[in-house]
Amino acid sequence: MKGRAGLWLPAVYLVLASWAFSQAPLDGRQEIERLEEQARQAALKADPGFVEKYAVADYIAITANGMSHGKAEEIESRQAGNVIYHTIDVHELKIRIYGSTAICNSLATVTFGRKQKGFQGTNPVYYTQESGEFRFTRVWVKQDGDWKLVSFQSTRIS
Repeated sequence: MKGRAGLWLPAVYLVLASWAFSQAPLDGRQEIERLEEQARQAALKADPGFVEKYAVADYIAITANGMSHGKAEEIESRQAGNVIYHTIDVHELKIRIYGSTAICNSLATVTFGRKQKGFQGTNPVYYTQESGEFRFTRVWVKQDGDWKLVSFQSTRIS
């Protein structure tokens, strides 16, 4: 009887340890990977909610055409449908974490339409279709236990 109890006790500890490990919080790298995927999905859906939730008040984005804008302009642009992403296929994602700062560099193939004003046929607004390879950088900072987006930059690879 004592021999069987000796076998069950380690098994119970193993089950409890496995359960506790599965309940452990994500490490920083996993959290950032998840946020990067959410950012990609939000861009594909033109969802301003991601920017509203995660971008800090003084967030700055620099686009591939060299323009910069802040959080309010990013939200407004998504609401207006100024850019419609068809695909964002990430080939590389490198995440480096330095204390409470995470820097993400990625390479992606992107296809999108950019809203144009003017006339194409009888339509006063139309979309030009573009695609290409882009490098992206996002900077995240952990504030009050949550990761916040502070900066974004993209560069078209020629």
